Amino acid sequence: MDVLCPKLPYQQLLDVLQELCQVDSELQENWTHLIESALTLAESLTQTLCVDVESRHNLEKLAVQLWNKTVILKTKENIKKQLYGQLRHISFQVIAFLNESGGDPASLKKQVMMGLKTARAWIDVKEFLCAEHILHSVQEIIQRLQRSYVQIKNSAETPGDEDKLLSNTAKDLFYVLCLKAEVKFLQGQNAEAITAVKKAEEIMSSFPDEAFNLSMLCYNFGVDCYQSKDYSTGVSWLRESCSINKDIVESSPKIQARTLRLLANCYIEAKCEDWRESALNAVTLANQKYPHVAGLYVRLQLLLEPRESDASVQHALEELIHHPNFDVDLCINALRLLKNSQRSETVFNMRQELLQRFERQENIGIVLVTLLDTFLQAPHMSMAHSFAEECITAHNTGRRLEDATLKQFHIFFWTKAAQHFEKKEYEKAATWYNYSLSLYPSMSASEPNLAKLQRNLANCYFNLGEHTKALAAIEVSERCDPRDAHTQFIIFKVSLEQGNFEKAMGSLKLLVECVENDLEAADINIICVAAQTALEQNRTELALLALECLVSYSNKVKQVLTGLMCLLRLLLKQMENNSTSVDKKQLMCHIRTAFNKILSARDQGKMPTAEVEEDATWFMRIAWNLALQCKDDPFCMKEFFNLCFQLLSLCPQTAANFHRHQNCLIMSCAACLQLAREPQYKPQLDLLEEVLQHIEEYRQAEKRAQNFLCST
Repeated sequence: MDVLCPKLPYQQLLDVLQELCQVDSELQENWTHLIESALTLAESLTQTLCVDVESRHNLEKLAVQLWNKTVILKTKENIKKQLYGQLRHISFQVIAFLNESGGDPASLKKQVMMGLKTARAWIDVKEFLCAEHILHSVQEIIQRLQRSYVQIKNSAETPGDEDKLLSNTAKDLFYVLCLKAEVKFLQGQNAEAITAVKKAEEIMSSFPDEAFNLSMLCYNFGVDCYQSKDYSTGVSWLRESCSINKDIVESSPKIQARTLRLLANCYIEAKCEDWRESALNAVTLANQKYPHVAGLYVRLQLLLEPRESDASVQHALEELIHHPNFDVDLCINALRLLKNSQRSETVFNMRQELLQRFERQENIGIVLVTLLDTFLQAPHMSMAHSFAEECITAHNTGRRLEDATLKQFHIFFWTKAAQHFEKKEYEKAATWYNYSLSLYPSMSASEPNLAKLQRNLANCYFNLGEHTKALAAIEVSERCDPRDAHTQFIIFKVSLEQGNFEKAMGSLKLLVECVENDLEAADINIICVAAQTALEQNRTELALLALECLVSYSNKVKQVLTGLMCLLRLLLKQMENNSTSVDKKQLMCHIRTAFNKILSARDQGKMPTAEVEEDATWFMRIAWNLALQCKDDPFCMKEFFNLCFQLLSLCPQTAANFHRHQNCLIMSCAACLQLAREPQYKPQLDLLEEVLQHIEEYRQAEKRAQNFLCST
C-alpha cells in the first residue's frame, strides 16, 4: 500500500498562491484565511529548502501575479489596508527567498521597489515591527545590488552606466532611511529617528532634488508633535526642517514661512529659555518670506508685552488690518488680545481703519460691540464715551446699527450706568442711561424697556436734586407703563420732596392698587420704602396708607409684624395728640392680626421662640394699656383684655405673667357684667356664659401659677 508524503511548505505555498491568484478569489469566504496561511508559509521559507527549478519558476510567477492583483485591488479600493500590507508582504518574501543567494541587478532592483512599497503599506496600518523587518531586508538587498554594480564596473573593459546605477541605489537607501525615520518617530523613538534623518541628509547631498521630501518629513513630524502637545520635540523637528529648507535653492517661500510660523507657535507653547525672542525671530522671518495673516497675528501676540512700545504694537496691528485675508473672526481675536494686554489706546487710534476695513460687511456689528467692550474695560472712560457718541451719531444720521448690535449696546450702557448708580455717581449713571435713550427711535409706549429706562433716569435726577428732569422722565415712563409700581413710587418720592402732598397721596394710592393687582415681593418692598419715606417726612397719613397695604399683602411674617408695630405707634400718637379720632376697633383688629400671625409662625416653626415671646410681649403691653384706657367702653375693654390674655399664652412663663393672666380674666369678667347691665346690650346670656368661662379659666390659671411657683 502506497503512503502519501506530506507536502513541503513551498509546495503548500504554491497551492495557496494559486488559489489567491484566481479570478475573483477575493470574493470567496476563505479569502482572509488563505492570506493568513500564505503569510505563515512565506515566513517559514528558508534557504535550506531544496526547491526544484520548476517550482521556483512557478513560485516567482505566482508572487508577481499576486503583487499585480494586489495593485489592481487597491486601485479599485476593494481591499482593506491590513490585507493590502499582508499581500505585499507575501509577494516580497517569496521573491526575496528565491533570490536570496543571487539574483541579477534587475531582479534586485525590483525587490527594492517591492520592499519599499511593502514597508509603506505596513507603516500605514501601524505594523511597525513588520515595517522594520522589511526595511532591514531592503537595506541588505541594496548592499548586494551595490556590490553587484561594483563587480560589473571592475570587470568591464569599457565604462558603462554603473556609476549612475550606483547613484540610484544610494537614492533607494535614502528612501529606506526616510521610512526608517518615520517608523522610529511613530514608535516614540525620537533619537533613532533623528539618527536616520541625519544619515539621509548625508546621502541627500548627492540628490538635492530630494531635499524637499526630507524637509517635509521633518515638518510633518513637527506637526504631529505640536498636535500631541510635545512642543519641545516639535521645535527640534521644525528647526531641522528649516535647516534643510535653507539649502534648497528653489524652495517655496510659502512653505518655508509655514514651517517658521509653526516653529514660532511651538516656541510659544514650549516656554523654553528665550522662547519669546526665538518665536519672534521665527515669525518675523516667516512674514518676510511670505506675509500670511496667521503670521502677522502671531507677531502681534508676541509684541503685546509690557516692554514693547505702543508704536511697535500699532505698526503690527496696521500690517494685520491691511492684509487681504484679515477677516472679522481674526479681528475679534486681535481685539481681545489687545484688551487683555491693556492696549486700549492702540485700538482707539486704529478704530477708524478697523471700521473702514469691514464697513461693507454684514457682521460689522460684532466689531462695533467688541470695540465698545474694549474701551469699557480701559482704566479711563474717555475712549468709551467718545466711541459711544460716535456710534450714536452714526446711528441717528443714516448708518443705523443692526438689532443685535443695538441690543448689546443697550446692555453695555445699562450695566455701566448701574455700576455708577451703585457707587452713588448719579451724574455718570445718567450719562450712560442717556446714551441708551439716544438709540431709541421714538418715545412711543411700544418701545421695549423705555418705561424702565425713563424710571432709571428719573431716579438719577431725583438723587441729583433735579426734580423737574425727574418728573419729565417719569411722566414718559408713566405713559408707557402706568400700572407699574416703580413708576408710581418715583412720582410719590418726587412729589413728597417737592411738598406736593396731594399728588403724593394720589401716586401712593395708585401704588397700592398696583400691589393689590400683582402681589410681587419687589412691589411689597417698595411699599415698605414708601412708608419709611413718608415717616421721614412726618407725613403720617401717607405712612398709614402704605403700612396698611403692607400688612394686608405681605407674606413675610416679620415684615407684617414690623408694619403693625409702626401702624400702632402712629395711631397711638394720633390718640395722644387728639389730632384725629382713632377707631379703637381698628387698633383691636391690628392687634388680633398680630396675634394670629405670631401664633401661626410659632406653630409652623417659622419664628424662633425668643422672637415669638418678644413680639407677643410687645403687643400684649399695647393691648393692656389700651384696655385700661377704655373705662367708658366696656366692650372694647373686654376685647382688649381678651387679646391680652391670648397674647400672654405666647409670652414667657413667669410669675408676673401668670399674675397678668388672672388680672386679665378678672377685668374681662367685670367688663362683661357691666355690659350685661346695660339695657341696649341684648345678648346678656352670652355675656354671662363668657363670665363663667373666664371664672373656670381663672381657676386653671391659678393652678398653673401655683405649680410654677412650686417648681421654681
